[in-house]
Amino acid sequence: MKSILNLEHYIDFSPSWAKRSYIKILHVLKKISTHCGMIAWLDKHAPYSRRHHYIRSLFATHQLNDMIALDTPWWTYHAIEFVNDYLANMSHPAMVFEYGSGASTLWLAKRCQSLISIEHDTHWHDQIVQHTKDKKNILLLHRPPNVLQVNKPSVYHSDKQPFLDFQSYVESIQSFERQFDVIIIDGRCRPQCLSLAMKKLNKNGIIVFDNSNRARYQQCLSKADIEIQRFWGRVPGSPFRSETAIVRKIN
Repeated sequence: MKSILNLEHYIDFSPSWAKRSYIKILHVLKKISTHCGMIAWLDKHAPYSRRHHYIRSLFATHQLNDMIALDTPWWTYHAIEFVNDYLANMSHPAMVFEYGSGASTLWLAKRCQSLISIEHDTHWHDQIVQHTKDKKNILLLHRPPNVLQVNKPSVYHSDKQPFLDFQSYVESIQSFERQFDVIIIDGRCRPQCLSLAMKKLNKNGIIVFDNSNRARYQQCLSKADIEIQRFWGRVPGSPFRSETAIVRKIN
């Protein structure tokens, strides 16, 4: 049993076909639940109960408006609590950089002085822009990938999109002279992003590395110069458990 549980940490048990089917079913169930008053009841109780919050979030999968209203990132609950407390207890206003925009962008903006968020997907970026137009402390940047040239191999490719070059996305953090207190890695090319993020992290800063349980990330997370705190558990909006890691420099 122990080996099976360990295996669960390193395999993604949520293939794309399962996600698509699940989302379709949830959309139907949400309509039914809205009609009978269940969604309104959950909305009322979600701020005061993690159980109700999680159940409500399951009806918000891939629905940005709902996730923003629930005021939650798509990390594990324990990691959310950790980052929330970390930001609340900082001795100075936090500077945050984010790879991968989303509901976390709005959540972070409420808790920091300045947030720079990078997104590669045009459609998703446009959606986030609509929700952040009145947020003065958010800088949203769109860094779409280029088509990978056959005669010009790149280290900035993603396992999900191996024929695209994400160099401008990954290296966007180098455009800023400042160091950051918190860096979120929740988008494409995460190992490459981690390498550059370490150089832009303040001495006592943290990196939030989402889905750190996936096998393809274990090599980059096994470096000797970093300290990792792993948070395994439920994730808002997902029926699958996952892991979010807090990464620090070893000074």
